Amino acid sequence: MAYWSPWGSINESTEAANYYFEEAFHTGLPEYTDGCNLPEGGTGIVSLYNKPNGSVLFNSLNSGVDIGGFQLEMAGATITAALGGAAEDAEFTISNSATMVLGFSLTGTVISEGCGTLIWLGIEGTPSQFSRDFTNIILSDGTGAQVDYNFIYNILRPDDWVGIFKDGKCVGAKQWDTAGCVDGICSVQAGGDDGQDLTNGYMTTNDIPTFKIYDTKRDIYYNASTSGGTVDPWEANGQFSYDYLTATNLSIYYDLHYGVNLVSFPQVHPNSSIPEVFGCAPNTGGTGCHGIFAINNSGNSASWHEPSQTWNGSLMNMNPLDGVWVHVSDDVDFEIEGDFLENPTYSVYANTWSLISYPGHESMYFKDAFPPGALTTDGVSGIVAMNDEGSANMWEGQWIGSLTLMRPKRGYWIRSYSDFSFQFNLETTAQCSQLEYTTEAGCTGAGYVWRQMLLPSTGG
Repeated sequence: MAYWSPWGSINESTEAANYYFEEAFHTGLPEYTDGCNLPEGGTGIVSLYNKPNGSVLFNSLNSGVDIGGFQLEMAGATITAALGGAAEDAEFTISNSATMVLGFSLTGTVISEGCGTLIWLGIEGTPSQFSRDFTNIILSDGTGAQVDYNFIYNILRPDDWVGIFKDGKCVGAKQWDTAGCVDGICSVQAGGDDGQDLTNGYMTTNDIPTFKIYDTKRDIYYNASTSGGTVDPWEANGQFSYDYLTATNLSIYYDLHYGVNLVSFPQVHPNSSIPEVFGCAPNTGGTGCHGIFAINNSGNSASWHEPSQTWNGSLMNMNPLDGVWVHVSDDVDFEIEGDFLENPTYSVYANTWSLISYPGHESMYFKDAFPPGALTTDGVSGIVAMNDEGSANMWEGQWIGSLTLMRPKRGYWIRSYSDFSFQFNLETTAQCSQLEYTTEAGCTGAGYVWRQMLLPSTGG
């Protein structure tokens, strides 16, 4: 039998080993010490975070929300007390059970728009990342109406996946719903080569598997490593346990159509040379490099020379800030790996078309993706994309055209009225050191460099 996974169909094997992880993480987030350092959620949204010591932090600045009550439910730990914080200052009635905390006002008082500690929870034992992640949150305003929230987390959610691989082939995958695992500890099963045609190339004795994580919400693939960085060699019926599995770098999948594709590769590579980025070293055999026979940006190009199995031309290194044209000989798909890219700065020049990348991991409405001041008569005058993207142009102070979204992995032509530099306003893609920051205080307070929304021109 076969089953579905984000990495494709996987055939079940009569020989397998289980790899257990007490916890599994997306990329690391800092431990916040102050609610005022949490990223703001935006209008109508309150940001929440649960510290290891049991303090529940909140940030409702610029949300327009006063908190009138809350219900917090937790799994995997015992709540022994609930007190203090803004809830006590507002004279809320506070009660708790072993798994739930309630806070509300009998007199109509509210926790005014602000930031800090919402409440402190006594938790039995030393809480792990999993046990301090709430399973249910309900917030209400002063009228009793429910309020949206943004819970800051980095553990895998129930709809995320962990995959296990041999030489790039997925030999097992598990949707990481800890509620269905014994004591909240899940395992991913690595299938072995049991002699059937369908499991040819699967694990054999002493093979070392690798792991990947799929973030369903953001549609991001990560390479992952175990606690300690080592993995037990596979053996049939093996049972191997680790403290945690954590994401290490991006693993982005591309699906290109026959002909010319306008794309971008917004990852930081240890070696930016085209052979290293695309994994097509000299003399690897095959036709083209993943079916790619030419690449060009706005000024340089490289072509694949089949007889020598090498790249030739003036474009020998990939810049993550560039959009590129990729020419393929057939419909192809391949994987590009790299490190997380901070939200970079792009420079554009007056009356010039620039071919740039888009570093976001989620689609954004293009008017939201560009920073304040960019989409004006002094900023970007036109955006053009290939294929199904369409175009948008400024005409007499109004934007016209069919382009609505900036999409991940795509390249874009933009034209400017003036020289200026900018960074995309990636509010939903967690690009300020993998976090959402909309205020300078929030970013610098967490120890990161603030990304200016519109920078002075660097000249040209």
